[in-house]
This record gives sequence, C-alpha cells and structure tokens, in this order.
Amino acid sequence: LSAIVSLVFFLVMLLAGKPLVSLLFPADYLGAVPVLLHFSLFFIFMMLNGYQLAYIKAHGHFTQSLLIRAVGIVALVAAYYLVARFTTNVVAIIVALGLGYLVMFVLSTLAEQRILRALPPELAAIPQHRDFHRALADLRPDLVVVATYSDSHAEYAIAAMRAGAHVFVEKPLATTVEDARRVVQTARETGRKLVVGYILRHHPSWQRLIAEARALG
Repeated sequence: LSAIVSLVFFLVMLLAGKPLVSLLFPADYLGAVPVLLHFSLFFIFMMLNGYQLAYIKAHGHFTQSLLIRAVGIVALVAAYYLVARFTTNVVAIIVALGLGYLVMFVLSTLAEQRILRALPPELAAIPQHRDFHRALADLRPDLVVVATYSDSHAEYAIAAMRAGAHVFVEKPLATTVEDARRVVQTARETGRKLVVGYILRHHPSWQRLIAEARALG
C-alpha cells in the first residue's frame, strides 16, 4: 500500500503536476511544480523505508534500525552541503532528503535480506507474506494469531474471521469500544471462535490468588 500511494503521488506530479497546480493555486505557484516533483521522489523512499525499519525492529534488531537512521541522517546532511554548492533553493533540501532516504532504503533492504537468510532451517521453508490480507487469501488458515500493534487488532481479527479462521488476539481486543463491539459481532456472524489473550486468568497460581483474595473479603 505504501508503495502504491507513493508511486501514484510521483506519477501525478510527473504527468499532471503543472495543470494540477494551475487548477488549485494562483499562477505564482507554478514555480513549485519542480519542487513537488522532487518531493514525490523523496516521498517514495520515505514510505518504503518506514515499513522496512518497522520490519527490522519487529525482528528485534533495534540497534541496527537506529544505526541505519543515523547513517541516513549523515548522508542527508552531506548531500545537502554538496547540492547546496550548485543551488541555494529548496530543491537542495528535497534532493538531500531523497538521497538520505535512498541510503536508508538500500541499507534496510540489505538488512531485511540478512534477516530472511538468518531464519532457522525449520522456519526457512515457511511462506512469508508482507501483506496480512494477501496472506489470508493465499494460505486460508484455520487459526490466526493477532500479535501486532494494538491499533490493528480489530481490523486483522475481523478480516481473519471473515476469511474463515478462528482468532486468538492479544490484548487489548481493540483500541475503542466501538471497534471491540465490531469484532465480537463479526465472531457471532461468522461462527468463529474469538479468544483474547487474557491467559493469566487461566493460570493455576492466578486462580488460587483470586480464590484466596475472595476468601479474605
């Protein structure tokens, strides 16, 4: 999705930037068309790299993610001072941003490949997907575990149940009461089992603690 959004932005600015700016803004703003085109290039790498760094951090490589950002910032600053020798307008800033994110994009791509090659042999053959909905369509799982960021729990749980899977979702079930109700309603409509990860309440030591607490009043 990030690639599609950023590429559409670039193509719009490349093919229709001038008429679009003329339609929306006074004629004085036509000089901004080249700047917007340069920004759209930077935007592509920014969107893609944001996803890559999230993937790297999700695999526990926090320090590597920080180092990639640091190298990107150094490249950005160096590119700005280099480009500024030839131009003093805002294009220098946009080009520097684009080059900085391009460096981070390349480094992140290499890091991703290392992560994939580093998987244990017993996991290397398991199919990997970067898109949750595509994974549902390709794999048709019987059970889905949703252990992502909280703001995606409701969407992923609903999509999984509508795809025919039972769902175990980490707490919280959703970030709003309305979304939580939608998840429960979907479970009822599809007849799928929905379990929220409040596993502590089923642990013997916790059950004993509750029993003792109730006895104490």
